[in-house]
Amino acid sequence: KLKLLHQCGVDTSGVIFISANFSSDDWINNLVRAGFDPAKATLFLWEGVTYYLTREAMEKTIRTIGTSAPGSVVVFDYATDAVNKMLRKPLGRLHKAILKAVHESQTFWISSNPPVKDALAALMNTYGLSLREHLSWGRETTGKRSFGGLAAALVLSDLSKGDEKSKNKCRKDPGFTPSEGRC
Repeated sequence: KLKLLHQCGVDTSGVIFISANFSSDDWINNLVRAGFDPAKATLFLWEGVTYYLTREAMEKTIRTIGTSAPGSVVVFDYATDAVNKMLRKPLGRLHKAILKAVHESQTFWISSNPPVKDALAALMNTYGLSLREHLSWGRETTGKRSFGGLAAALVLSDLSKGDEKSKNKCRKDPGFTPSEGRC
């Protein structure tokens, strides 16, 4: 990636690049060693990654992000299991050929049962995050499934340390936080 950025003339002098294997590395400690401060609210821009992780690796990463400073946000894209059905159609066969050409497989899926937003919100809640934005790729109906989307989730204030009643209220009411009056 660095080679490609340099070939394109992108100035990377002010950027620190950290490699990580989300399946096996302690990626958060890699960031800390490079100067990352986990006590500061952070934007985790996690694009084009979840598709290639196992469910276990994806959930481990979301769980780690969920322990970040209150107010941290993760923005990520994802695919649904509707992509599996698409693989039998011409566009799906092209998708499969591209994955084969780049030596990648797609292994993590969100359920495509409408509304996908509900399944995603439940997953985020499990790890102390609150789904705040969700953009679906295509319109969902009873007969038409979304192929994926883009999501943004907020790390809830330090409620993971035991105030379950407040934590649940914060998840249900985006305007509530015990300490600041906001989530």
